[in-house]
Amino acid sequence: MLRPSLAGGLLAFVLLFSGPGGVGAALQDQSAPPVVAVVSGERVNIRAGAHTSYEVLGKLSEGVQVNVLDREGSWVRIALPSSVSVYVHMRYVGRIGSVSFISGDRVNIRAGATVNAPIVGQAQSGQELVIRKKTGDWYEIEPLAHCSGWIYEEYLSFPGHSSSGENPAH
Repeated sequence: MLRPSLAGGLLAFVLLFSGPGGVGAALQDQSAPPVVAVVSGERVNIRAGAHTSYEVLGKLSEGVQVNVLDREGSWVRIALPSSVSVYVHMRYVGRIGSVSFISGDRVNIRAGATVNAPIVGQAQSGQELVIRKKTGDWYEIEPLAHCSGWIYEEYLSFPGHSSSGENPAH
């Protein structure tokens, strides 16, 4: 049985994501401004997938704002912050002078420097990259616009989206 405070928080979260004008509606409306959440825990894991079995891509501190992209069960998909490193195989990177770019179509961006690492995004030909360092045949890069990771909903709050004043993630 759910505790009353947990049940109320869960109800608020469901309403937040499913009610008219809630976060769920905003996620469906491509013209709406991005939904912003605030990390409500210390050293919160960003994972490569919506489960604790996926590898940790990075950690976020309390108070950090993230852009919410989607929701799957109790997990929220966010745009990866620049503090996280992702990887692309060097065969798909071109360079002209000091500018690095993707030289293939639908190139997988991965959580680690291996073909077995989870895919966290895809890049299109010509997309510019910020290379941090070379690791074997891979480049560690700053996340591109479409790279994402997952955070358990309990560690996020959604300011401005809760009419009850409660934290919808608790």
